[in-house]
Amino acid sequence: MIAIASILNIEAEKTSKDFRERLEKTCGYASIQLSQTLHLSWQTAENYDLNFVNNELSTITKNTKPLKFTATGLGIFNLERQILYIPVPVSKELLYIHDLLWNKFKQYSINRNQLYKNGNWIPHISVTFNTISNNQLFCAIRELIKFPIKFSVSLNSIDVLCKEKDEYGILNRYYMSDKKTDE
Repeated sequence: MIAIASILNIEAEKTSKDFRERLEKTCGYASIQLSQTLHLSWQTAENYDLNFVNNELSTITKNTKPLKFTATGLGIFNLERQILYIPVPVSKELLYIHDLLWNKFKQYSINRNQLYKNGNWIPHISVTFNTISNNQLFCAIRELIKFPIKFSVSLNSIDVLCKEKDEYGILNRYYMSDKKTDE
């Protein structure tokens, strides 16, 4: 699987570490699979034409300002599997980037996840992933609601991430710029 996502800034990583430590202590690390790195996913697919994607992301990010927002609260997706997440506030800029990426890579992807399609996508930061039981979910919620969840987020890059079996990696990172170019 390949994801086009934005890895979050250092403050968000500190929050991720805090989540992980709380859940390891209370619920047991092995019982809950935590997202390795907090990120916002723009879209995922079985595969992409990576040459095209990399060229386009290089151009797009040169003409895109970093985004800043405050993430608060918790949510649960419960379709095929239960996912605990932090909602991301919707802005014109966020929707613009999402729409641009979705439309740009339409012809250059294989089996894109339609939950990320325009109109379906709910911007979020996953805290857990894969399948967790009700008991694991309840344990995580009980632990996380003890403390206010509110932190500043900066999206400074658009990244190409991969997952193969249980291994995760960053294929490429494209940093956003405050400067506009004529490309």
